[in-house]
Amino acid sequence: MGQDAREPKAGAELLSRRRLLLGRAADAPREDVASVGSACFMARGIACRLCEDTCDTGAFRFRPLLGGRAEVTVEESRCTACGDCLDICPAGAIALTAASRPAEPAHAPAEGGHG
Repeated sequence: MGQDAREPKAGAELLSRRRLLLGRAADAPREDVASVGSACFMARGIACRLCEDTCDTGAFRFRPLLGGRAEVTVEESRCTACGDCLDICPAGAIALTAASRPAEPAHAPAEGGHG
């Protein structure tokens, strides 16, 4: 059958109400992703998770550690670099950094199939 009306079309940019209200609706797509630094409260055992609450795409992951702490990571494939999490973080632990790229093949075949 057809695509579910609730699912975004392939290649469609996600637009949150927050982005629209803050005037970020027309931002050009970026090749950055959010990254969480060591100042994160969760790494120190202080419950926070505001980044998770703010992220419309669910890019933040929390791996529990001993002592009530958690390792916070960002799933790059879900992060749209919208920046909503930057201002909400009370520790200032989130920054936009260059997304990691898959390794390029060492040798690409020559055009025309000779090689």
